[in-house]
Amino acid sequence: MGFEEIEDDDEEFEEKMERLTAELSEQFRKSEKLEKKIKENLAGLRYEL
Repeated sequence: MGFEEIEDDDEEFEEKMERLTAELSEQFRKSEKLEKKIKENLAGLRYEL
């Protein structure tokens, strides 16, 4: 039995969290736009959510 090596990616935790939360925020914005478009398209077909 041994220890697994932890991969060191040279990116500080705070920097990584800032980058990842910014990416997540952008993904949420895109998701909202897509959801709105899907609902509009469904409404055009007379289906409501």
